[in-house]
This record gives sequence, structure tokens and C-alpha cells, in this order.
Amino acid sequence: MTDSIQKPVHCLLLAAGSSSRFGSPKALHTMPDGKPMIVNTLELYHDLGIGITVVIQAGDSDLAAVLKSCSVAIVENQNATLGLSQSIVKGVQQSSESRAWLIGLADMPYVSPKTLASIIGLAAPERIVIPRSIKNGVKRAGNPVCIGHAFKAHLLQLSGDVGAKNLIKRNTSSIDYVDCDDQGIHQDIDKLSDIIQ
Repeated sequence: MTDSIQKPVHCLLLAAGSSSRFGSPKALHTMPDGKPMIVNTLELYHDLGIGITVVIQAGDSDLAAVLKSCSVAIVENQNATLGLSQSIVKGVQQSSESRAWLIGLADMPYVSPKTLASIIGLAAPERIVIPRSIKNGVKRAGNPVCIGHAFKAHLLQLSGDVGAKNLIKRNTSSIDYVDCDDQGIHQDIDKLSDIIQ
């Protein structure tokens, strides 16, 4: 194993979406605890003790201003309109020596810290780690997903708005699942009614 993949796991938090369904910049929406949504989500990942890069839309000065006090690296995505994949590409480029990338979404603040810790615990350069809920015998994969350094070249070639889904489909033998009862791995906030009061 080379030194370049012995660096710690790094979190990429994707926050460059258009919030079109939400109707306003949802990363900055004030949650019931009085904090912006992005801060709620970041607190989950800060507790893991790993580096965090937040990928935002180019020119999003309001979000950048909030993030400057959050101890994270900020990367602007000039190609945000080309889909989620371009945010992953920008984040991987920024942290290219990481052992693996924990790819999270800014609008998913309800993931259990226990689930996140379990994902990090299985992270390895050659593996893809995915949380999976089991309810009434039905297994359902969720987010965030941790993708090892061995897939770096594939991550840098992603395109479109499906993130790393196609990469994952092509590498099922490399997947380790974290089975849990955590419904937070499916709860993204697309509209106001998705917020838990």
C-alpha cells in the first residue's frame, strides 16, 4: 500500500444543489433548533473526527459565509448545473490522497452518529461501504456512502446527476453493508414538510 492511500478517511459533504423543490436555499434554512440545516448536518460529521470538505455552488457567498466558521474546507463547483457527480469530482480532486471518501448530502441531517461511526469503521481503500436499513424483511440502501481510494479514477470520471450509483452497480463485489434500523439514511429534506419538528 502506498503512502498516498494511508491518509485518513475524508468527508465530502455535497451542498451545491439548486434547492428547486424546496423553494429557497435549503442548506441555510433555519431548523427547529435555530441553526441552519448545513450546520446540523456538519455537526454529525465533525463528531467523527475526520476532515471535511463542503462542495458548494460557485458564487454562493451566503453559504460560504456560514461555513467559514465551521472548520471545514470549502470548494466551489463551477459545474454544479451538470449534476451531483461534478460535486463529487471537485471534492475528490481537493482531497485526492484520502484513504477513502465518505460522501454525504447536506440535506440529510438525521443520520444516526452510530451509523456514521460504523461506516467509518469499515472504510478501506479497496471497499465501498453502504448503510442499509432492514424493515419488515426489506433491505434498503441509503446514504452516506464511503468509497475507497482504489476507485479514485472512477470517481474523477463521474458524470450526470446520479452521483456514484453507476460505479457502485459495477462493483457490487466490493461492497460492505452496514445493516441498521436507522431511517435517517433515507431522510433527505426536499420540502418543508420533510423537516422533523
